[in-house]
Amino acid sequence: QTKVAADAAKQTADKVTATENDAQKKRLASAIDNAKKVEDTITGLVTAGIDARAKKQVADLEDKKTKELANTSLTAADQQTIKTKYQNKEKEINKNAFKEKQRISIGQAIINGAIAITKSEADLGPIAGTIAIAAIVANTAAQIATIAAQKPPAMAKGG
Repeated sequence: QTKVAADAAKQTADKVTATENDAQKKRLASAIDNAKKVEDTITGLVTAGIDARAKKQVADLEDKKTKELANTSLTAADQQTIKTKYQNKEKEINKNAFKEKQRISIGQAIINGAIAITKSEADLGPIAGTIAIAAIVANTAAQIATIAAQKPPAMAKGG
């Protein structure tokens, strides 16, 4: 009878442990999902801020260019020089904004890789999770290389 009671107690303890493990996995998965949402939100806000700043800088340049071009004593060559000067400044602003967003994208790829590693360990267990890490690291490295290789978009000609 004590063996039966001990077996029943062990089964109950095993069920409690399994339930606790499942609950812990669900909490971890929820925490990982929440971290991803926070990271996506922050990245979106920062990227929008970079775009807004670049747009404002370009608008300020346009105002300055318009004021310079308002001088009626400018020759056609002078006007072209002014237009080229401001076009180059605009290209530089847009290039800098692109590079900032590129760095953010690389950071985001690294964070996503870290989240995937954490999730694989939680979902697959220590052995299969560790094996999956190699594929996750390779995928993350490929994403980073792709992002880093991107060039700023060509600017439209105009003035």
